[in-house]
Amino acid sequence: MPNYFIFNGPNYLVGYGSLLSIMDWIADYIMRWIKKISTGDIKSVTVDVGAIADYNTYTHEFLKRTVWISGCRSWYKNNKVDGKVTAMYAGSIIHYKEILESFRTEDFNFEYNSRNRFRFMGNGLTVLEEKGENLGFYVK
Repeated sequence: MPNYFIFNGPNYLVGYGSLLSIMDWIADYIMRWIKKISTGDIKSVTVDVGAIADYNTYTHEFLKRTVWISGCRSWYKNNKVDGKVTAMYAGSIIHYKEILESFRTEDFNFEYNSRNRFRFMGNGLTVLEEKGENLGFYVK
């Protein structure tokens, strides 16, 4: 689904501390995407199918080393004893924050509003230049 961002989705940090802090980090991440989309002449962004498959493989391999995978029926395993863990993140809360900050755009597919992805560069002038503002602001 293009341009779809979610709080508290699959493999979320459910058991890792303050949900408000985590949701704040996710909001910052989503805002970075909104800025990129709105200033980059981007029509839509979708997660790359290969990235999804690789992430799921990584996550389930990591979770095999954790208590979350142990043989008990639980909501985070779709109410099954040996079900896939769908709720827990594969790493620490600090790891999650750093991953969000890394902003890996290479894991996404972009559709642009025009045929040329560099249209966002406009006419080659900045707003300062267009308005005739002080162009020597950087000279001391």
